[in-house]
Amino acid sequence: MDEQRERGPGGPLPARGGPGRQGPPRWIHGPRDGVGRGLPWLTTLALTAFVQIGSGFAVHAQPDREPLTALARALLLLATAVLLFRHRHPAAVVSATAGLTLVYLGAGFLYGPVLLAAAVACFAAVVAGRRRAAWGAVGALWAGHLLLSHWLYERLPPGDDGERPWGGELVVAVWVVAIVAVSGLVRVRRERWAEERAERARAAERRADEERLRMAVKLGARDRAQLVVLAYESGLVRSGWLGRAGLSMRAHVLHVHLITMQ
Repeated sequence: MDEQRERGPGGPLPARGGPGRQGPPRWIHGPRDGVGRGLPWLTTLALTAFVQIGSGFAVHAQPDREPLTALARALLLLATAVLLFRHRHPAAVVSATAGLTLVYLGAGFLYGPVLLAAAVACFAAVVAGRRRAAWGAVGALWAGHLLLSHWLYERLPPGDDGERPWGGELVVAVWVVAIVAVSGLVRVRRERWAEERAERARAAERRADEERLRMAVKLGARDRAQLVVLAYESGLVRSGWLGRAGLSMRAHVLHVHLITMQ
């Protein structure tokens, strides 16, 4: 009975290694987990600061691109600000982020951390189960980049740049596939964790039912109603309480009292 007191009536034993080992990390949770239903302010603000500051440093490495004007800063801010809603509206956010990124690059502004915003939006969409939206958005971003780099570059700023090498497009393609692949693996792992949690809950319920049945057999009761009667007759439950609680709850409380007495 010491083991039962440690784990509680019908409940599972505590996991080794502490509660932190149960389930996925908090950053992997999506809205279906019931975790992080609020807006992800902290990560969005951190990403916004990183993109703005990192783009400032990237200016020196790309002198052939347009400087960071107020318009560029505004586009960067919008591309990261919409990520605040990536858990609630993942499909819309990944589309908006890809579109803003394409507009930013089409205006001749520099490559750099802005692509990280598109990656985060794609990751959130795939993990949320919106794989088609994610593939469509990043595919449109890549196709638009091809159009800008190899056909429209003469008509768009900066005016003195030339056609970008095709080898760079291969790097972009590998980058896109890697992001979607990693996002898919995280989603599969998250679903597996959810199945494990559900299985643990079902196992705990089965153990609770078996424990109640064992106690009923030991006391000679045929069902839960007789357990409640025995509890009332033995004084474990007051008569007034019997009128306020439901039958299943009364039987469960009796089960708790009986295990505590042993």
